[in-house]
Amino acid sequence: MNKNKDVGTQRGKPLKWDCRTIITAISTAIALLALCISGIGLYNDHYRGELDVIPVKGYAIMRGYHSLPSDHLILTLNFSNEGQKISVLRDIELLMERVERAEGSEDKIGEEIIFHLDGGYDILSLESLEKNYEIVKAIMVEPRTVISKHLVFHIHDWWKNESEKYEFRFKAGEKYKVTISYLLNPEEPPLTKVLFEDFSMWGYVDDLELDRETGVFWDWFDL
Repeated sequence: MNKNKDVGTQRGKPLKWDCRTIITAISTAIALLALCISGIGLYNDHYRGELDVIPVKGYAIMRGYHSLPSDHLILTLNFSNEGQKISVLRDIELLMERVERAEGSEDKIGEEIIFHLDGGYDILSLESLEKNYEIVKAIMVEPRTVISKHLVFHIHDWWKNESEKYEFRFKAGEKYKVTISYLLNPEEPPLTKVLFEDFSMWGYVDDLELDRETGVFWDWFDL
């Protein structure tokens, strides 16, 4: 007797593949594939790390820079990288949306203004702000690290004297919603986070002056 069985048979009988068996096999294969993809994604997310941007509750306004008169916004931001890989933030911008409030009605979003990251200071002081800030176009955060940066943002077209933003001024009483956006991967859309829902301009922002010799050209404002 030939003890070798034909491939595709069981106990000498052909295997029967009905529709239910085929569907079950396909469903199992899809579930296993999805599980593998999910596991790879979780591993990559853990390896790349959870990056967070945490603002200090306050800001500085610097009126003008060199011969250019527009207001500059300085934020102190903490960057936390909980992963195992270096994170590099690029194309960092602030979307500032004017919040218009009327008594007895809901808040409305008015003018939208874009501020671009241009530089930073190691410390905030009269002595340091009298000097040029260091140009910063990207921020690198090492694994398992939290770093703090005093970052300088300027409005779009701040250097064009024909632009309506050339002499941009923050004004007392204005309120903004502030959202940061940045790229971690050039092949993916920018990531965003709301930093402040109620970013208010204090009354003495109007007292800032361009003249650095005789006036107060910058100040810190708590939120």
